[in-house]
Amino acid sequence: MRMTSNGQISRLDSVRLASFGWAQAVATDGEGLWFAESERLWHFDGTKERQVAIPWDLSESLGLTDLAVDDNDNLWVSTWGHGASVYDGVNWRTYTTEDGLVNDQIMAMHVDRQGRVWAGGLMGGVSRLDAEYRQLLTVEDGLAHNLVMSILEDDDGSLWFGHAFGAISRWSRGSMDTWDEEDGIEGRTDDLVQDSAGDVWAANGDRLSRFTGDGWEEVPFASPTRRTWIRDLHVHQGDLWLSSNDQGGGAIYRHVGGPSK
Repeated sequence: MRMTSNGQISRLDSVRLASFGWAQAVATDGEGLWFAESERLWHFDGTKERQVAIPWDLSESLGLTDLAVDDNDNLWVSTWGHGASVYDGVNWRTYTTEDGLVNDQIMAMHVDRQGRVWAGGLMGGVSRLDAEYRQLLTVEDGLAHNLVMSILEDDDGSLWFGHAFGAISRWSRGSMDTWDEEDGIEGRTDDLVQDSAGDVWAANGDRLSRFTGDGWEEVPFASPTRRTWIRDLHVHQGDLWLSSNDQGGGAIYRHVGGPSK
């Protein structure tokens, strides 16, 4: 992906990984990339992809919703209806409301720099999975909405939360900032990512938005199909990986030369 002087994307280079369809989420470990479909989990080592068995029947739910990797390369997986689970390469461990989750319909997972695991759910705000402490953030703490679709930790340690109804929140040093449709945020924010310049990018349906510190702006791009719904943004080895639902089908794209962390 090459940026012109006015910040627009002038070229899109992409590759497709053909064994699976629409990726709900992408995460990086020490050996490659993880991709989650609604009911299937894959790992890509740079050469080939392999499917990893999951311990739930997701046929009657929205399935897998997000992925995150901790410092020990354990994979954290959120689900719609089965809470959140961690996979160490051999075994699965599942967390539910009994372990402090906001609810069992989890849409977003994040591991911060201190190794703490955050989960955002349906109408419950945000909870932190910790052996000793269960922190909960809701609209009472300033969140724009209790339905959290995505979580990002920026270079300053602030946490960003993307919501389902045209809003984004940022929790920094105990205070909350919010942006909504009047600030240029439209639709639900399925993912958030930060680039090497410190700009925060948001996936808003068929739109890419960027926050440079002065406000949000839409970044036009040449979609490879006529209709694209951006589900996930991820930075890996200097490239921006994007999963989308293209004209009713699924695709993984690699934007060569995109933002890097």
